[in-house]
Amino acid sequence: MGELTFAFTTTSGNPLRALTFEIIQRQLKSVGIQFTPRFLSPAVLFGGGVLTGGDWQSVMFTFTGGPTSAGTFFSIGGCSGDQNYGAACNKKASALLQKAQFTPDAADRNKLLHAAEAILADEVFSVPLFARPQHLLHSTKVKGALRNPTLQGGTWNAETWSVAS
Repeated sequence: MGELTFAFTTTSGNPLRALTFEIIQRQLKSVGIQFTPRFLSPAVLFGGGVLTGGDWQSVMFTFTGGPTSAGTFFSIGGCSGDQNYGAACNKKASALLQKAQFTPDAADRNKLLHAAEAILADEVFSVPLFARPQHLLHSTKVKGALRNPTLQGGTWNAETWSVAS
């Protein structure tokens, strides 16, 4: 019987990803699975067709957005999602994610997302390892600056800011 081996593909020069690889490698080695590193420049991983072409066995990269980012989660978990790089497809979950994208009520949208997530959790096509905290630093003289709950960045509500004298 042969040895079970997986290549771990991610970007080079990222200490958090290197540490994550080391931890996973150690855990898998303890059960007889070899996990080999494949660190690539971001230009090669993202721009060279490696990620989008499926030239990987396991891959680590970052999605930004909150757990209820319905507009982006279909692209990750939907059958025809443009960021569904592993081409995983569960038609029932995909339909729920598609509907969630166009459901304006947060409570109704969350019900759809939770139902889709319950289906996708059984299939384990993607494993979220951690969420990086988002920060907003500003002078105490700037009033109205708020951390953005979406993907739009720190200046999303800049039109409401004011400067105290």
